[in-house]
Amino acid sequence: MTLERDMDLIFELLRIIVNSEHDEIYAKPIQIYGYSKEKIGYHLYLMDQASLIEANVTKSTMGPNWEGAIFLEMKWQGYEFLDALNNDTVFQKFKNVLSEKGKSIPFNVAQELLMKIAASYFLEN
Repeated sequence: MTLERDMDLIFELLRIIVNSEHDEIYAKPIQIYGYSKEKIGYHLYLMDQASLIEANVTKSTMGPNWEGAIFLEMKWQGYEFLDALNNDTVFQKFKNVLSEKGKSIPFNVAQELLMKIAASYFLEN
């Protein structure tokens, strides 16, 4: 597996997390068709590092066990990020900018951009 960040997978994981009953996904592996457990686990880890969620990734002397990564809790910042993503107009503008500028941008820049687009959309007169 390549250690490459997939923003579409991060968006999908956030949506699954908030649209699921807590006991369906709490401390259980999340499965998404077309993605390996390892890739999903790695992205749960990245989301934890970005303070979107709290995840648990077990580690051994061989390194992290991405396949065993589990979701624990959604964080405030994760809800804020998802609220902006759930608006189709905001999300489409965000994706358009990403495709124009290049999809591989630092997460904090992507987050700031998304919030700026959301603010512009919701605060228009």
